[in-house]
Amino acid sequence: MKNIKLETFIVLVLAVVCIGVVIATGKIALLGSVAALLGLGALLLKKDEAKEERGR
Repeated sequence: MKNIKLETFIVLVLAVVCIGVVIATGKIALLGSVAALLGLGALLLKKDEAKEERGR
């Protein structure tokens, strides 16, 4: 349970950092890469959760 929360926290921190970079640089193009990173992070979290479910 702690692992999932830690991974979620890391993804959230990465998202905040990316959004901060976008605001600082003012480049809209970076929003696409931020969205891609968030999507990738969500997929990885879902994969890990599925593995844990099968492990039980």
